Amino acid sequence: MHLEADSVLIGLAALGTVGADELLRCANPADRSYSDQHSRPLRRRQSLLGRALLRSIAAAELGGEESDVAIRCDQRGKPWVSDGSGRILPASVSHSRDCVACAVSPAGLLGIDVEYCDPRRDIRGMGSFIAGAQGDDLDLPGFYRLWTMHEAHGKATGRGLRFPAPSSLLRAATSTERALAITLEGVVCRFRSVELKGYALAVCLAEPGSDPRSPETG
Repeated sequence: MHLEADSVLIGLAALGTVGADELLRCANPADRSYSDQHSRPLRRRQSLLGRALLRSIAAAELGGEESDVAIRCDQRGKPWVSDGSGRILPASVSHSRDCVACAVSPAGLLGIDVEYCDPRRDIRGMGSFIAGAQGDDLDLPGFYRLWTMHEAHGKATGRGLRFPAPSSLLRAATSTERALAITLEGVVCRFRSVELKGYALAVCLAEPGSDPRSPETG
């Protein structure tokens, strides 16, 4: 499934809909080599599906064929996609259990995160860890909105996860708005939260100019 939000093209897929043999048949040598870095079969399948899905949405955005899309990671592990013409776009991939999500955008650096909303998780304890005392009162949806937004922001900016999360991000996560822009560490970030059946997903698009470097391939 493809979604479009705020100049970001999002791809979603479920592992249960694609067999392991089919994933291997569709994968090119680079995809198989990348997935072989993971020892667990589930992680290998998530990796293969994530790269196949990323090629699909990248081809749709770039206007070419999936076979022409190359995926490279920079020194921080951030993925970028390119086509035969040399056009390069930032990308992001995430997976949790059966759900795989990815995103590309020509509008700026981005990050995506998807998480299974496990009701058995210690929400109060983890909320306090992520957001300090302000996170004590988060309910299940609020906690996962905060977690996915925080993770997506760390991916978009390349700064990773820092704890506690900024208070402005906590306010955004507990807002009724699902599309909003806030300034974090001097960078204007546009967020979109999506509630899926049993999962939470967030995308962060960092305003152009925050980190315009193209990838160093490896």
